[in-house]
Amino acid sequence: MNRLVDVSIRVFVIISILKNVQCYPNGPPWATCLMMFPKHGAQRQLQPCPFQITANTSSYSPSDQVQLYVSAKSAGQTFKGIQIRARPKYGDTEQSVGEFIEWPTNKIKSFDCLGGRNNMIGHKNTLPVTSLELKWAAPNISVGNIEIEMTILKDLTTFWIKETVELRTSVPIIPPSINKLSPTFEIIDWSACGDSKGCFLYPRTCSGHDCYAAVTFKTTNDSVEFEMFGSQRGYVSVGFSEDVHMGDDEAILCSTDETKHQIQRGLNHELFYERQLSRDLYDIQGTYKDGRLYCRFKRPLSMFVYIGEGHTSTRYFDFLKNYYLMLAWGQIYDDTAIAKKHTELPVITATKVSLQTYNIVRGSSLPIKKQIHGALMLIAWMLLVCLAAVIATHFKNGFHNKSIWGSKLWFQIHRSLAVVTWLLTAASFILIFVEVGQMTEFAVIHSYLGITVMSASTLQVIVGILRPKPTSKFRNSFNWGHWFLGKSTIIVAVVTFFFAFNIDMIPSPQKRFANIVLGVFVGLQVSWEIWFGMQQKCHRKRSSDNYKLSEVSKEQPRNGKVLPDETDSVSNPSYISLFLYIASMLAILAAALASIFIF
Repeated sequence: MNRLVDVSIRVFVIISILKNVQCYPNGPPWATCLMMFPKHGAQRQLQPCPFQITANTSSYSPSDQVQLYVSAKSAGQTFKGIQIRARPKYGDTEQSVGEFIEWPTNKIKSFDCLGGRNNMIGHKNTLPVTSLELKWAAPNISVGNIEIEMTILKDLTTFWIKETVELRTSVPIIPPSINKLSPTFEIIDWSACGDSKGCFLYPRTCSGHDCYAAVTFKTTNDSVEFEMFGSQRGYVSVGFSEDVHMGDDEAILCSTDETKHQIQRGLNHELFYERQLSRDLYDIQGTYKDGRLYCRFKRPLSMFVYIGEGHTSTRYFDFLKNYYLMLAWGQIYDDTAIAKKHTELPVITATKVSLQTYNIVRGSSLPIKKQIHGALMLIAWMLLVCLAAVIATHFKNGFHNKSIWGSKLWFQIHRSLAVVTWLLTAASFILIFVEVGQMTEFAVIHSYLGITVMSASTLQVIVGILRPKPTSKFRNSFNWGHWFLGKSTIIVAVVTFFFAFNIDMIPSPQKRFANIVLGVFVGLQVSWEIWFGMQQKCHRKRSSDNYKLSEVSKEQPRNGKVLPDETDSVSNPSYISLFLYIASMLAILAAALASIFIF
């Protein structure tokens, strides 16, 4: 048994790792020109690299051809993957310079990156090799000292980055001035939001410094100044999109590892982020303080990104136009500025935003259909079904034993609440499956639990319709089965809520708030059940005592007084308690709905 458990755990861990891995057996994707970092789910190696890149010369002149060699430092070492590009050592280090003109075609392919031609090479298969020989042509003008930069992979998860060989220029130049990030950071003035600058704040209830993440914007002449902060180490980014879906969006990202700060610009594809040139950003500031990441920068009103394989086309993002704004945050790989794919949902504005206005805008992490799905389930299973269960359990002899349409009032209320619960559950169930269309890897357990709740509630309604008559010998078994199925389904529904709000993609502040609300709900429901049970027990005892007293009074009447009929009041908890219960459940339901709609 222990061996089986151990194997199960190992399989689960392997699946958890692999689902976050992006593997490219045919070589690095074309969108990695600037990152040159394998996102295989592993950190880069910190020990010395067993491979090296060397050149047949230590200097270059414009248009020189340089022979490059990749080899193992000791015999027997092989590698499977590689990326190499040349860049200026100083100044604009984002640009790839020169052109690769010869390479072994059985192992290597070339890439056209960011407007260049054959300015990066990479492997095209995973066949292990011990060495490579390449030829690279220098640019036709001097760009200063050049570093040939290499990323090399021994296997899927063992790799080294930024292995370099330097080529000194024979034609000295003054490197072009590039806007560097200043560690001096002026505090963000949140009081100006809505007055002299626009602000995108998350969550909806915050006003600035108390936010979890935020971005401000202010257009001045031909540029827009942005300020951003996030409440975590790693990165925070703002995206500009034509729609509310990730994909084909410009993104500007601020990152930190507490010692190094960087601002980069990129293009969001549907499933990955492609880094682009950010050299036109200026007046850059950044800092990390008290667990928060801050940055400030200016961006020209119009900038372009390279698109398509080979970067043969460009697309302009003009900030005179309106865009949906997206706020996202996540982690970076250790000792790098490489952003990991964010697991938490981005916050997206409900409408397009003009960057020329000074409005305060808000957003949500959940699409409206998913919000409705959650709201319907919360109303059904935090209020209606719990009230139905309380009335059926503790108020069977209540409401003065009144009947309506041939059945006792308590039963009609119970049945109506149960049917409405099922209708809301069915509507929510259909809505989410139409919206999502398939089982998602982030919410597998939640999905199966939701299917269980839908199935059990359907069975409960069917069983209720087919209930035996009060005189049937099966009636007692039905009562117990109906009670057990109902209570079990409620418990599963509450567990489903906890799994829903703890899915990885749910933003951290939303998780914390929702878990508190659900915890209070469980505590309140259990407390009320205990209270109603205690009241019922006390009233039954009082009813028994009054019955005995009534029998004595019949034999020995006292002054002709007759005890009143206390059947309704003594066999059920008070209506004041029922009113307070409903009020408390409405309050906690309001808080639960807020956990959906204010985040």
